[in-house]
Amino acid sequence: IDDILDKKKIKQINNIDELKDIIDNIILNNKESVIDYKNGKDRAIKYLIGQIMKETKGQANPIMVNELLIDLLNKY
Repeated sequence: IDDILDKKKIKQINNIDELKDIIDNIILNNKESVIDYKNGKDRAIKYLIGQIMKETKGQANPIMVNELLIDLLNKY
């Protein structure tokens, strides 16, 4: 089953370290959205999640992405 998932590229990314690297990169490249999030604009987090999903071609675990993104944004 894993071989088939790999070939069709539909395997979900659940590796925390891999997701953190991607999220850090998105945060660094979207500073305006980070500022908007810090100023209470809810749309900013949705935009950042969208960028992460775009970067991972929709393979990132959305629950993990949401939790990691909020955690990392609060550290900035």
